[in-house]
This record gives sequence, C-alpha cells and structure tokens, in this order.
Amino acid sequence: MPIRIFFKDYVAQGITTHPDVHDAKSQSKIWRYAQRAHFHSTGIAAFSIGLLLLVAISSLKRKLKKISSTLIGLGFLYPFAWLSMFFLAPSLGRDAAHSHIITEILTYAGVGGLVAGFLILTSNLFFGWFQSERET
Repeated sequence: MPIRIFFKDYVAQGITTHPDVHDAKSQSKIWRYAQRAHFHSTGIAAFSIGLLLLVAISSLKRKLKKISSTLIGLGFLYPFAWLSMFFLAPSLGRDAAHSHIITEILTYAGVGGLVAGFLILTSNLFFGWFQSERET
C-alpha cells in the first residue's frame, strides 16, 4: 500500500469515527497539514544550513557560536507542530489540534529557537556585537 493512501485512510477513519468535530473541508485540510510538515521541514532545513554557514564564518565568541547554532537547530521542531496537528486533528478536530499543548510547545520551541539564534547571529553580523576577543 502506498504511504500516501495509508495517511489518507488514517484521516478518513478519524473523520468517520468523530464526525461531530469535523466539517466538509476537514479531510482536505488535515491532509494539507501533512504536506505543510514536509514543506516546512525542507524550507527550514535549507534556511538553517545557510544560517549555520554564516555562524561558522562569523566573528561570534566561540560559546555564542555553539548557542546560536543550537538555537537555530531547534527550528527543526516547527515542522513537527504541523505533523502533530495532522495526527491529532482526525480525533480532536482541526481547532483543537491547532491549540493542543504538544502543537503549541513544538511551535514555540521551534520558532523561538530559530528566531533567537537568528537574532544573535544578525546582531553580530550587522552591529558587531558578541565578537571574539581576537577580532576586536
């Protein structure tokens, strides 16, 4: 069985089991969550690789390079928020899946980490903050 059919069957069974939390658009919108997880993972990965290359050549202090790299790497959690919505929505409904604690944690940790690491990097690149001692 192709994997796509497996996932679409998962959504269809969840909607059939819990019709009170779904509407006519639920099947296509929930399937779109799985696609968004894929799209966001590839986009964030490409963006993060570019940022990590900039971290490597930046004048950041060694410890801040590790911290900003780790924070940027936390961006990998954001696509899992979409994936969790995909797995939760068939049984809980779309709105409940969006505001579920797992989805919220993955969203805030992923986006927050990526933004924090990006801010450290850009403050170094554009304002010269957090430079290592040998380059000041």
